[in-house]
Amino acid sequence: MADEWIPIELYGANNDGGKRRVTIADGVSVSIGALLQLLDPRTASYGHLAKVAIVGVAAEEHIADKKITSIAIWTDGVFDVKVSGAVVLGAPLMSSLLDNQLQAMKDGDTSSSSLITTLGSPFIPAYALETGTSAEVINVRLKL
Repeated sequence: MADEWIPIELYGANNDGGKRRVTIADGVSVSIGALLQLLDPRTASYGHLAKVAIVGVAAEEHIADKKITSIAIWTDGVFDVKVSGAVVLGAPLMSSLLDNQLQAMKDGDTSSSSLITTLGSPFIPAYALETGTSAEVINVRLKL
C-alpha cells in the first residue's frame, strides 16, 4: 500500500490517538497508517471510494487469513497525509478516490448521502493544518 498516514501528534484520553478496536474481515491485509472506511455494522474496510465515512487510521498491521477479525485504529490526532488536488489551510477534507489520500470538500458535498453517518449528520473526517497542492504531504487534523 502507499501513502500511509504518519502520526505526528496523537491525542485522546491516553495520548494514544483515541485508539479503538473495530471489526475487519479476516481476508483483508492492511498496513499501519492505512485510512479505513466505515461499513455497517462498525466494520473497517480498506476499499476506497470518494466521499465515504471514515472509521479511522490503522494503528497496527492486519495480515489476511490469520483468523483475526479486529483491528486497532487511531481516531484523534495530527497526521502527515498526501492530498489529492489543491487544499487550503483550514479546509474541511474528505476521502479521495486515491488510496489513503484526502481531498478538499467543496460546496454541496455535505448534502451527499454517502457523507451521512448512521446518526444522520454530515461526516467531515478532517481539516487541513497547512495549504498544499496535489500530491503534497500536509499536516491534517483528524478527530472522529
